[in-house]
Amino acid sequence: MIRKTQSVSILIALLAMSSVAAFVISACQQAEPTPIPTPVPPTPTEVVMLQPFNTPTMAPEPTATSTVTPTATIPPTPATRETVSMYSAAHRTLDRGEFKDAERRFSTIVEIEPEFSRAWAGRGRARMMQGEFDDAMVDYDRAISLRPRVGSIYGERALVRVSMGDFGGAKRDALRGLELDDELVNAHLVMGRVRATENDYDAASEHFRNAIKLAPDDGGVYWWRGRYHRDILLDGAAAYSDFTYAIELQPAQATYFLDRGILLARVGNFAEAKHDLLEAISLSQDPKLPRVIESADSWLEIIEERAPGVEPVAPPPAPPPID
Repeated sequence: MIRKTQSVSILIALLAMSSVAAFVISACQQAEPTPIPTPVPPTPTEVVMLQPFNTPTMAPEPTATSTVTPTATIPPTPATRETVSMYSAAHRTLDRGEFKDAERRFSTIVEIEPEFSRAWAGRGRARMMQGEFDDAMVDYDRAISLRPRVGSIYGERALVRVSMGDFGGAKRDALRGLELDDELVNAHLVMGRVRATENDYDAASEHFRNAIKLAPDDGGVYWWRGRYHRDILLDGAAAYSDFTYAIELQPAQATYFLDRGILLARVGNFAEAKHDLLEAISLSQDPKLPRVIESADSWLEIIEERAPGVEPVAPPPAPPPID
């Protein structure tokens, strides 16, 4: 339960701060650039993005658990009913978040039926979700060589390229995917990220809006836009709303809590940030998400240095995100 005085405190802090705009961060840099402030009208839950002092920064690329489920269906072409049944079981395992087991199951399928493109794409996604980007690229390359006109595979490979920092390749894949299917959620998300690196914020925002229109009930699209608001536009209020709504839609996603916790820590709301970071660690145990745990631990150490012994407090609710 949110304690009244602490909720009021954070809301007052949010109201008191104003947003600023900044240059987009470089794809190859880990540190954030110094923003050039531009006054904008305040909003009810506004958070100013403060440059942390000697604190870790998250890379702008998505983590292994951030991928939105593909919206397109690739018709399977296996030779036997047994292969179809195995594929369905592997995909259910993937949907449950059991990525290592899913990888093993898809590996068995491609050994039996090496022309089954959907199985290669499935293993690619299982590997991507584990952060095994090089191996995922091999699988997606194979899937595309078998089915070069299936847009959803390009959209997923674009996600891998973004995670590897290959924004040029990600852009090519995303555009090709949209050429084949203009309703690919993953491709719109990638293009939003790419356009932001090109300083084309209007186009970036439009791609994120398109992704939300196509998948309004998927927390991942709000998480992606939340990072864009936080790390690119430095709009803390919008980022807080996006992260909070993503958590409401998918409360078991560790990365959503991690990134909202980082936002709160940066503006000095340490009790609320501690709550989210501890929740991120708890959700990262099964399956194990080492990168999330490591990042959360680093921020918890900083909170302990700045607010020793602070007790975690659940963050207050936020108004719905603005499309």
